[in-house]
Amino acid sequence: QAVLRLQSKEIDTAEVSILGIFPHDIMRNVNRYTYLIAREHGRLLNFKPRFVVEGGTLRLVPIPELSVEKLGLLNGRVGELFNHEVFLPDNNIGPVTLQFPYTWTVLKLLMHERVRSRVTGRASWNRFLAPEHISNALQVTLGITQKFYEECRVRGKKCFTLFYPTPTSYNHYVKSGEIAIGTLSSEMDRLNLPNLVLSPFIRNRLGQRDICELVTSPAKCTGHFNAEGNRIISEIV
Repeated sequence: QAVLRLQSKEIDTAEVSILGIFPHDIMRNVNRYTYLIAREHGRLLNFKPRFVVEGGTLRLVPIPELSVEKLGLLNGRVGELFNHEVFLPDNNIGPVTLQFPYTWTVLKLLMHERVRSRVTGRASWNRFLAPEHISNALQVTLGITQKFYEECRVRGKKCFTLFYPTPTSYNHYVKSGEIAIGTLSSEMDRLNLPNLVLSPFIRNRLGQRDICELVTSPAKCTGHFNAEGNRIISEIV
């Protein structure tokens, strides 16, 4: 959506543009019906476009035009409305339907990729970064960044991608030294696409302080970066 916005801006006088990516954007980039990955009532009618990679080419899949009759299919027949949706109910990465016999539901949960990630202490989006993952999330996200740089070259702009951490991915970096988005950043380095991973720089600024102090809901350690967090990031950039 950010790249589409850049493409639609006919008047663009900025010398520099920055594409910001959070780790969970890896999953959002292959999702069309937001409720399937964020089970909140307010997202029941939250639809979005997405890009797909076909034959090495990035193609836009627009928001579907849904009639009232078609909306009735949302209950159990989501796949008929949203082609190229990877989080379909009851596949290995989509929501699991609670149904009889419940032992079968429990078994599906135990086999579910995102549940296994949580049990092993990994973030739910971590497996989506694997080049062989069924979602092609890595290839799609890399394609989106390439589209961004192509647009920048056409406009004669200086551009780079900024990789933001979530509190979870930052804490994982502090404990293990592993960059959550490292696979994607390495691919971009290979293609000579400028990018900046924030986690090591934030660690240098914070020292022993908790990253929860830099987000809008410190008690829950969730939300976007607050005023101090944004100041620190802008100074790093």
